[in-house]
Amino acid sequence: MFTTDEGARRYQEILVPLMFAPSARELVADANLAHGARVLDVATGTGVVARVAAEAIGSTGHVTALDVSDTMLAIARSQPASSGAAPIEYIQSAIEDAALASGIFHAAFCQQALQFFDEPARALASIRKALRPEGRLHVALWGSEEEHSLTVAMQRALLECGLREFTAFLTKVHRLHNPALVNGILRQGGFVVERQEAVDIVPDGTWHASDGRRLLAATPLAAKLAALPAEKRAVLGDACERQLDNFTKDGALDLCFPAHFYIARPA
Repeated sequence: MFTTDEGARRYQEILVPLMFAPSARELVADANLAHGARVLDVATGTGVVARVAAEAIGSTGHVTALDVSDTMLAIARSQPASSGAAPIEYIQSAIEDAALASGIFHAAFCQQALQFFDEPARALASIRKALRPEGRLHVALWGSEEEHSLTVAMQRALLECGLREFTAFLTKVHRLHNPALVNGILRQGGFVVERQEAVDIVPDGTWHASDGRRLLAATPLAAKLAALPAEKRAVLGDACERQLDNFTKDGALDLCFPAHFYIARPA
């Protein structure tokens, strides 16, 4: 999704602390990984789940992290490693094309990526093949659009500015919000859900309505927005900040991001 160095940098600096890092910490903690485990992170992005998992399994473990974007992986590789963490091998590849040995991973993670696969069942089948028989897949997916105040504010701003064609991406972000649908997709990919839970992801740090322009610029919409006339971009930025102000409490944004976590075993 991010094909430029600037896009990947903004993702790491803005969206990771906003939502992906706090989600990664909860997802990995929920997995209860053993020291020395071998872990697979699918669609690692800038490596946030991979790094948290590496800390959890310690120096005798190993993390393999895949992503198709070289710009995202460049950011991932540039991040400092924590003392005592497992080594992380970053590989530029889709999961379907990755040259992974069969049955070697104790755990696999897929945070906020399954909704973007054209053939999710095929991707899941590749993950299943790489897992040990006792291995587990840990999936995180956002709740519905209507539950996410940030998405609501951005969608309203885009519509207010006559940019309906830009709203499809944010809708896709939330397209797997229905647990029944996700259970079915996981079954098609060769998994059985053992446990699922609804969680509220709380951002790191304090955010304000005035961050609206930065938040828009950190999404994959940034390239399309950059092609708009400067006046149109300015109007959109104002609209986004105005819509976000509806979710302000005591001078700061009152945000949380409902999500669903799934733990699934190979069928």
